[in-house]
Amino acid sequence: MRFVIFLAALAVPGIAAACDPAEAEGRWLNAEDQGIILGTEMRDGVPTFVVDGITWDSVDSTTRRGMFVTFECMIAGTDGVLAEAQAVDDRGRAVARWDGVRSKVEILR
Repeated sequence: MRFVIFLAALAVPGIAAACDPAEAEGRWLNAEDQGIILGTEMRDGVPTFVVDGITWDSVDSTTRRGMFVTFECMIAGTDGVLAEAQAVDDRGRAVARWDGVRSKVEILR
């Protein structure tokens, strides 16, 4: 139950509230502590986060979008836009792409 509540917290504040980079970073670090987010990197020049594949497959589109909104806030800050980002699973497969200009997620798997 704690895991489900935590995922909701990761998704909802990033979408419903204004960007607070410190708060976003705190949520992100908690997701890393929970084993949901496994790290961040640049992959082919694109900011990328690695997500646990089982978790990714089990969450809804709102939570997935919330992960990207939180990632964008953490990196780009209050007034910035992360034009492009991607998520890969723990096997290195791309699972989604972020278009920050349109604030949309393209789900790849």
